[in-house]
Amino acid sequence: MIESTVERKQIELKQKLSSLTEEFDYWLTQSKPKGYFEKHHTQISAVTHILDQLHQGVKQRVKAAQTPEKILAVSHTAAQMMLAVHRIWEYFRSKFIQRREERLGKYLRAADEFAWACYQPVLDCANAAQPGAYRKEPPLVFFNGGSSPFSVSRERSFEGEAVPNELLSGPELRRVLNSLPIPVIGVPWFQVAHLPDALVIGHEVGHTIEDDFKLTDSLNKHLQVAFQAGIEEKHQPAWQAWAGEIFADLYGCLATGPAFVSSLMDFLVRNTSVLEQENRIAPHWGEYPTNHLRMFCNFAVLKAMDFAEEEDLRTTWLAHCPAPQLAAFVPDVEKIVDALLTNTYAQLGNQTLLNFEYPHPEMPAINIKFRFNAEQQEKAQQTVRALRNGEALTHTQDMRVLFTASRLPTVRSFFSGFRKFQ
Repeated sequence: MIESTVERKQIELKQKLSSLTEEFDYWLTQSKPKGYFEKHHTQISAVTHILDQLHQGVKQRVKAAQTPEKILAVSHTAAQMMLAVHRIWEYFRSKFIQRREERLGKYLRAADEFAWACYQPVLDCANAAQPGAYRKEPPLVFFNGGSSPFSVSRERSFEGEAVPNELLSGPELRRVLNSLPIPVIGVPWFQVAHLPDALVIGHEVGHTIEDDFKLTDSLNKHLQVAFQAGIEEKHQPAWQAWAGEIFADLYGCLATGPAFVSSLMDFLVRNTSVLEQENRIAPHWGEYPTNHLRMFCNFAVLKAMDFAEEEDLRTTWLAHCPAPQLAAFVPDVEKIVDALLTNTYAQLGNQTLLNFEYPHPEMPAINIKFRFNAEQQEKAQQTVRALRNGEALTHTQDMRVLFTASRLPTVRSFFSGFRKFQ
């Protein structure tokens, strides 16, 4: 018996539709307990749940086509929609699959743990203040060709797999593409060979935290406190424009202390003439303050955290940038930083950013202070001594301490590509 064109199209559509079912089932299985992607279960579930809704919509349209004309009419559009879902999934799949490559996977597993160590305290603190109010997937770290780390927060727009002359369009697809289901953090490819740069992931987690826990209104309110403390009116629009980046820096600094500031300095440093000529002009203030003002904000955080290393880092920076533009803004810095650090946030249970505590993961009755402290700094030094004695690192160690240790001068070579991590 010879199959008709319509019959062949029906078989074709059924098999093509099964490709997405099999794809999602495979990844959900891989993320079950003891699966390769077990630690990414909530992230994979969040993405596949949304994409499966598109998939089910296509299946319903195919099922509703009963006549030969309708079957032929729906076959092309259904195939295009299925490919569109595959293209959106590829945005995430390519990031997960990087963990399958041994060389990349070691770094990314450690980076994921570090991002979670920075993110979890606010999540736990927010849930303690409002039980059951928050269930957030942590950021997913991946390698890319950008020259510096960046983050794309949950519910922001993103792009699916690029295909020449085939745009992803239509209301259903745009609805998905306009709302990223999990936050992602991109790091440059070359960081796989230089772990000490990874401390700036703490900054990117700060952006995710501002967005996930809706801190922007609180930041703006706290800025008003700083303005009332004596900041010139003409400076105020600039600080408002820079608030998001300043908060992210503050959070990174609270996460790993001097190590973060050292890492940020290495990223921002340029030759003296470039740093001294860097400027911002009203009303186009941009999202970032000048590199000089960014560093002074971080020095102010270290001072508030009682780290003596602040003086040495400040001296090192001023050797590169002794005569900056916007010097008139420098006296504002401590007022801005103090307002953001010492005023309370409802999402943190009405605690301050500087001193907020969160429940111990294994002993919820005990609270832990988030900000990096001298004891953790000493543990980082102990990690250095352990490495010099030939000891291997383990997953049980405090990831913030471990990444801090990677910045210490006597141990950086040990951390090339995270080869010592087991």
